[in-house]
Amino acid sequence: LGPAAGGWAAAGALLLAARLALGRAGFGAMGRALAAAGFVGAVGAMFAAGLLDHLSLVREAAGRGEEVRAALTGHLALVAAALLPALAIGAALGAFAFAVPRSATPVMGVLAALQVIPAIALFALLIEPLAALGRALPLLRDAGLRGIGAAPAVLGVFLYLLLPVAAATRAALGAAPAAAVDAARGLGFAPGQLLLRVRLPLGAPVFLGGLRTATVQAVGLVTLGALVGAGGFGVLMFQGLGQFAPDLILLGALPVAALALVLDAALRAVEEGLSRGTAGAT
Repeated sequence: LGPAAGGWAAAGALLLAARLALGRAGFGAMGRALAAAGFVGAVGAMFAAGLLDHLSLVREAAGRGEEVRAALTGHLALVAAALLPALAIGAALGAFAFAVPRSATPVMGVLAALQVIPAIALFALLIEPLAALGRALPLLRDAGLRGIGAAPAVLGVFLYLLLPVAAATRAALGAAPAAAVDAARGLGFAPGQLLLRVRLPLGAPVFLGGLRTATVQAVGLVTLGALVGAGGFGVLMFQGLGQFAPDLILLGALPVAALALVLDAALRAVEEGLSRGTAGAT
């Protein structure tokens, strides 16, 4: 049994409506996370009881269990490989833009310009330079730096993530109230103490918001990496598109959506917790 496109669209609309209803009812991130956990638990119980075995999507997943596990591992690895260096370099660029205000416009402008390039085009543009670099430096080629594979996808996603991380860092460093900064300076805080004891703690919720944006963006963009041989859930999605197989498309798309929602909810809960702590401190 395979629901038509309208059935899946209706299910997605119901889930979205439930999420909006929880938000309007005053449930915080923790309440929404508990509701999501309850939903996942209910679906898991239905799977365990065999109530969903007749769905063609479930049968497709059962027949491709090894591929799904490999796609999950590959997808998470690609996200981490792009996100972690983007956090380090993006935070450094954001801190530099905050410390040297006249540099903010050119730095943020260059990072914003990267967002204009379509992801597929950026991945394609990176293929030849990376292939040439691999040919010139065999050691890097042996380490996996090639024009086709994970390298162009990771580098492309990394470039996209620099803007949200840098912007969040810059905003976070400037989020501390002027009164708190002046009070710290009046107490004789050195610049390093001011950063570690005032600016970073008070700006942490703002930075978490940027991290949440970058994480969700990475989960989605990595899907396109399958077009350059990177792996991940995009492989299943594009196989399904090539074979006109809706179940195979969903087998790649649904885990990506679920992963993005789970990470978004987890980081949002941390962000709201830090916001409450910051509000209490100020």
